[in-house]
Amino acid sequence: MGAELVSDANHTTWDWEYSKDDIQFYIGESRKEIPSLIEEARWNKVNVNATAVGSEDLGQAYNWTDFMDFPHPVAEPAKGVNQESIEVGVEGADTIISDVELIYNASDMPLVLVSGASGVMFRNVFEMGPSTYMWFVNNGPLEFGNHMSLNLSRGINYVWFIVFGFKSDDRSLLYNNPSPSLQADSVVFRLYVGEPVAPTGPSYIIFISVSILGLAAALFVRRRK
Repeated sequence: MGAELVSDANHTTWDWEYSKDDIQFYIGESRKEIPSLIEEARWNKVNVNATAVGSEDLGQAYNWTDFMDFPHPVAEPAKGVNQESIEVGVEGADTIISDVELIYNASDMPLVLVSGASGVMFRNVFEMGPSTYMWFVNNGPLEFGNHMSLNLSRGINYVWFIVFGFKSDDRSLLYNNPSPSLQADSVVFRLYVGEPVAPTGPSYIIFISVSILGLAAALFVRRRK
């Protein structure tokens, strides 16, 4: 998936645009085996919440003495959040809800660029324009904002949080010309709805994301008109 900050022809207004695609593969013992369907868990939901914090409050806080570690988007789970298994909710009973929380840091300043000796650059390396973030569960739609409730399915649910923001291009810093580059950081939570089933061989369902290599966000670069 990817995001890009785009502007009008006069560069007076800026808006984020997004794109997401994914493919799932199911592995069976034989070519004739038909994999099970992914069932909805109608009475199971996950509450997701992200809290912006100062970089010094992150476990992987910035190293302010090294210019290569100037501010950049960082996301990580909040303390005490682990992978977990929850029961299957049933009709007529209370909805079973699981909570996922994380903390993140990214610039939330106006984007101000100026001309430098080697091209366009940030006016201030500590003010790197607006950031944006989103959630989604498995191959569900993108969700934006905080304090949301996402529907779960039976079996393994992967909950993605991805933050997009600007940082100085590392190579440009060597020439004292901090050029803008877009960076993404992600956190993935694994929630299992129902009693987990131990792997029994090749028939065990395996989820492989083609668009998100190694469970990390990849950027798509498109040509502007």
